[in-house]
Amino acid sequence: MNAKLATMTVVVGLLGTSPYQPRSCCDGGEVEACTDSAGEPTCDDPTTAPEPEPAPRVIAIAAGDEHSCAISEEGELRCWGNGRYGRLGYGGMFGSICESSGDEFTCVSRPQCCVGDDETPTSEVPIVLLSAVARVSAGVEHTCAILDEGELRCWGRNVTGQLGLAEGAFFYVGDDESPVAVPPIDVGAPALDVAAGGAHTCAVLEGGALRCWGSNERGLLGHGDTSFSACAQFDDYKCFTDPACCVGDDELPSAREPVELGGAAISVAASAVHTCAVLEGGALRCWGDDSFGQLGYGGASGSLCLDAEMRFSCDADPSCCVGDDEVPAAVEPVSVGGAVVQVSTGSAYSSAGELMTAHTCAVLEGGALRCWGDNAYGQLGYGHTDSIGDDERPGDVDVVDVGGPVVQVAAGASHTCALLEGGDVRCWGDNSSGQLGLGHKFSVGDDEPPSAAPPVNLGGAATQIAVGGGPPFWYGGAPRFGHACALLEDGAVRCWGGGTVNNGQLGYGDTGGISCLINSQVPTSFSCSTASPCCVGDEPDDMPPEPVDAFD
Repeated sequence: MNAKLATMTVVVGLLGTSPYQPRSCCDGGEVEACTDSAGEPTCDDPTTAPEPEPAPRVIAIAAGDEHSCAISEEGELRCWGNGRYGRLGYGGMFGSICESSGDEFTCVSRPQCCVGDDETPTSEVPIVLLSAVARVSAGVEHTCAILDEGELRCWGRNVTGQLGLAEGAFFYVGDDESPVAVPPIDVGAPALDVAAGGAHTCAVLEGGALRCWGSNERGLLGHGDTSFSACAQFDDYKCFTDPACCVGDDELPSAREPVELGGAAISVAASAVHTCAVLEGGALRCWGDDSFGQLGYGGASGSLCLDAEMRFSCDADPSCCVGDDEVPAAVEPVSVGGAVVQVSTGSAYSSAGELMTAHTCAVLEGGALRCWGDNAYGQLGYGHTDSIGDDERPGDVDVVDVGGPVVQVAAGASHTCALLEGGDVRCWGDNSSGQLGLGHKFSVGDDEPPSAAPPVNLGGAATQIAVGGGPPFWYGGAPRFGHACALLEDGAVRCWGGGTVNNGQLGYGDTGGISCLINSQVPTSFSCSTASPCCVGDEPDDMPPEPVDAFD
């Protein structure tokens, strides 16, 4: 038996009922030694109190790189984790002290900048949005929500116009004001789906149009009018060098035409470096960076995409990007071997700004799953670490063996989770911080299929999953840590994994005052063993015994 699989432990017995039953004051009509508040004998059982009002059920969840969000059945929204740039949306809590903390930001040094590290998410009132929330998407450093009637609001970082406000003065929203302090985003029609990526955002509108705004680096917006070299100035991507470099920084998203997809969109997914849309009929189109084959067109090679100074450039070779000098409809749909019903994208940069990993997964009609892109940690789930999609199409390889039909897939930076029919959740790829939820820290999917490992023990059937990537890789290429959350049938939420510092994105309120960095002065390494709350799911019997306290 594979030594790694031999150590996989199924965690059981986390949930149950207490054997204690309160004894009644009356037995066969005889009054025992029980009295009421006035001291008079009574048969009323003093141990029986009115049942408390149940907490609102959670109906949807989302996970960003360092934060998580949940929507209640009443349409309230709460987010927790790293509040830097205002991505949690609480306003008045996360001012300039969070902005000025530098790349070494931690909740330990800036405790007022996080929620969920030393308190549960219910310590904050729900985010003020003035209307019930229908959908939420958590990106790298910003968050977006669709409200009743299709109104769209975004908050967090806005350096490249990803909040779509056409107001350069709003570098951040949600840090010292609520999201409703600025107007809703003008996308030209009610929004049905939204995806918050790294520095860009996309929304599917009524009628199937797709609009994208924010950074147009690597053709992320799909307008086909971007010169990479024109926008990449001073070793960084700049909006001001050319009007096509960004959308939403000085114009509204509705000012640009929708993305040309060759059909009506029904859903969209966005990472920091690529975007994918599912069309009516199940066609899939992807655009942006194709360094690892994450677009799935089978003609990409990362080595071709380096300029003379060994930096990535879309201009280096036509295969490096899609959407920069052509619209997505100009290329064939991604060949995945069937009609797509859902897609998910994941990626990660280094702290030096270098793209380290990116991959894509799609659920097909009938529940088959295919993944492509970078596979260094087995995140594609094929039992090896070779990339897929760089010199072959996703439909040319077998489907991922996850042990049953897939309902939903969620791609993180270097790990992936799938929700199966029946409510089981399986995760594979990098497991450095227990983000696979298996009670150990061995990777899965690099030399075995995901079906070889047990499902995550959640104490119940799941109905939705969400995966976050974690903070950027540190210098030296150490793995990027991540987390995952699952929504259960009873409305409970459970989260596991960690992050480079665990900024409360799990929401259990037990990491306050703890640094998970081996050297917090120069944060180049992380350890789950530094302190036990730094990770959940990395040790046997380490899955959370209680759900996240997301709503009162």
